[in-house]
Amino acid sequence: MKSVVEKLAENSVLFKDKTAIIFRDEAITYGELYARVRGFCGFMKRLGIRKGDLVVCRASATPAYWTAYFGVQLAGGIFVPLEKDVSAETMTAVCASLGKVSAFVAAERDRETAERCGAAFIRTDDVMRVACGNDASAPVGAYPGADDVGQIL
Repeated sequence: MKSVVEKLAENSVLFKDKTAIIFRDEAITYGELYARVRGFCGFMKRLGIRKGDLVVCRASATPAYWTAYFGVQLAGGIFVPLEKDVSAETMTAVCASLGKVSAFVAAERDRETAERCGAAFIRTDDVMRVACGNDASAPVGAYPGADDVGQIL
């Protein structure tokens, strides 16, 4: 059975130009989404994320969320979603119950919580920037990490 990341990779070839995500007035194709996922995966690997590392994400279901969701898994990490409205106290308690959290993807207001958890902090707003360079419409291959991602884990 294929993982969701393997299925996304397959769909990025089979349905490259078909719409995968519609968010507000933005339509993202499977090809574009997978390129962003690979870019974010490369960033996560350079950050030191390895197989089995926990990455907590507090965000709503935006293109950045899905990029992080698939990118963390492609890097071998375990994506731990948190509802965007949970309190800082709840986030800290969740992190404490998980043990070692390697990274935290959230809004700037959550930086202190990530630091209390001993995790690297990545602003949700920066997910697309690191996934695609500074241009969210960057073509496949023009994103950080394109050459160092390798095969699906």
